[in-house]
Amino acid sequence: MNIDLLLPENIVPELDRFSLGTPYYYLDEIGSTNDYCTGLAKDGAPEGTLVVASRQLKGRGRRGRRWVSPPGGLYLSLLLRPRFEVKKAALLPLAAGVAVAETLETCGLTPQLKWPNDILVENKKLCGILVESGFSGTELLYSIAGIGINIAIETGTLPPELTAKTASLSGILDKPPEPSEVLVSLIGHLERLYRLLEQGPTDTILNEYRNRSAVLGKELTVDAPEGRLRGRAVAINDSGALVIDSAGAQHTILTGTILAFN
Repeated sequence: MNIDLLLPENIVPELDRFSLGTPYYYLDEIGSTNDYCTGLAKDGAPEGTLVVASRQLKGRGRRGRRWVSPPGGLYLSLLLRPRFEVKKAALLPLAAGVAVAETLETCGLTPQLKWPNDILVENKKLCGILVESGFSGTELLYSIAGIGINIAIETGTLPPELTAKTASLSGILDKPPEPSEVLVSLIGHLERLYRLLEQGPTDTILNEYRNRSAVLGKELTVDAPEGRLRGRAVAINDSGALVIDSAGAQHTILTGTILAFN
């Protein structure tokens, strides 16, 4: 894994073809790319600003959970300043998930999307997504799309509870792509899907997400704000929420964590 290819002088010429991805900041080690990018957003950085690191010391996932981010991963945060209605911002994690899946498919993989923010390969987590937004009252000022992809991490060095659940491209592919190749491909897919969100109809993104869902039709356990629910995943609705049928009653879950499914 050649992290030198992520240095600005090497990667910026590859990103110049896109409207997203510059200005570009690369840090070999950082606390959290989302925190760094949020600081830039508050200082007025333009849409498309991209922060990339090869290691995070204080990476985090949804609900403040720790995101273990050892060397060998690609950790990035992309600054967006959406000009669409706030309700569409709920679809940004799903759009990011589809973008990651499309990127991995170019490597010959068949990823699945575990609602709302995990990408699975061979039933193990290969990537996580955290989208955080800033508001002024009800006005959406910015969204930060944070993405972590395991490219060449040593899964055996992870905490024991994560080892059996975590995948890395280096453990799946005979020749994993360089992180720079993954990054350029990912930004291209993110840009396409983000522009689709801007243009209006969201059917394309939702259908692409549903077609790759790891949980639709499965029995699952969900930790939701209203408590723990068990049932069958019957839909991902037009708002990006998960709909489950539990004992004949349907529940729409806007935010939650899937604890188990089969």
